[in-house]
Amino acid sequence: MRVAILDDNKVLIGAADQSSVTSDDIDAGDLPTDGTYFWDGEKFMPVGRGRGKPLNPPVDSGRANYLLMRAVINGTPIPQECIDWCAWYERTYG
Repeated sequence: MRVAILDDNKVLIGAADQSSVTSDDIDAGDLPTDGTYFWDGEKFMPVGRGRGKPLNPPVDSGRANYLLMRAVINGTPIPQECIDWCAWYERTYG
């Protein structure tokens, strides 16, 4: 079973394949784990339903993670794209 990983706002942000599950585990099925679905207590709903349509991020999460890791490796300041992505995430899901 592909078990859902939810953030504090019940937004689907990840999934883990598990062979043993508990009654508290939620099946993520084949849904994307990019923050576009939330758990309403019974089923997953698109984030835009009843929560407003999320704004597009200034840079995709993969690019923001790459830039952040590159800055850490090189010992340089965190790039502005990473800071902008964090601000977008906090406005959208925080």
